[in-house]
Amino acid sequence: MSNSDIGTFKTCRRKWYFSSYLGLRDRHEPVMGPLHLGTRVHAALERHYAYGHDLEEAYVEIAEAELETLISSGVVFDERAWRKETELGRIMLVGYIEWLAETGADMNLEVLGVEEKLSYDMEIAGEKVRLVGKMDLRVKDTHTGQNLIMDWKTTNNFTRLTDDILMNEQLLTYMLLERLNYKEGDHQFLQGAVFIMLRKVTRGPRSKPPYYERVEIHHRKRRLLSFHTRLIGTLTDYIRVVKHLDEGVDHKLVAYPTPGQQCRYCPFKHVCDMAEDNTDISDMVNDLYTQGDPHERYGASETEEIAS
Repeated sequence: MSNSDIGTFKTCRRKWYFSSYLGLRDRHEPVMGPLHLGTRVHAALERHYAYGHDLEEAYVEIAEAELETLISSGVVFDERAWRKETELGRIMLVGYIEWLAETGADMNLEVLGVEEKLSYDMEIAGEKVRLVGKMDLRVKDTHTGQNLIMDWKTTNNFTRLTDDILMNEQLLTYMLLERLNYKEGDHQFLQGAVFIMLRKVTRGPRSKPPYYERVEIHHRKRRLLSFHTRLIGTLTDYIRVVKHLDEGVDHKLVAYPTPGQQCRYCPFKHVCDMAEDNTDISDMVNDLYTQGDPHERYGASETEEIAS
């Protein structure tokens, strides 16, 4: 189980059932949108900080490779709109470099590790569970000596995203995993995270700054202990639901939906609605989705190596 997997379970069990339990992925996934823009920007920033690549060049290279793949795949998409979206990302990153030069927002950060995988085995309700995580970038604040995660977020609204970051459990999961895996002589534990937010604007004459913002989050030991207790409770519920589904219990009884505004963007919106009419959804699922491993990004073999 990963933080995102658990988060989906807590947010909407129906979405979790389709995405994590059944491993379904949208067969006709959009090639544009906030997720894709954020992914391109994040990938370029990771190359820049981890490997010293020129930020703008890295972004252009990523975008061009994506476009080449899209064209060769034969997928139908609005290339003009796609180019407009990718150009927005390039403008955001050019401005980001200018902002760093003006503010020195990352001048005290030293990269310590890239794409670190963590895992911990435990027993919950009589079942073996492996909690996994993957930290994209670990840094050290050379001014304070603190060990931090560095991450970037693209957003339309700083205030809303800042509130979300404060409540986000991803950092807590990583901090907890490090402490659960403690060995004598280990490196300094994670003490928090630094998030840099990039506004999705072209910085035209009518737009108003700020366009970038830096937020640093820290969690005390007491909060980690509280999170650990909550996590055990969540995993207990998770295991119980999995057991019921494995035994053939109707998913509507244990993996029920949580209706809300998030449904507007859910890739399972239509099949979920059909399921509520007690309609056979198997043909629709076969037409709209493919099946795969929801934990592929964590690398099973590498995770096994870490755990051992």
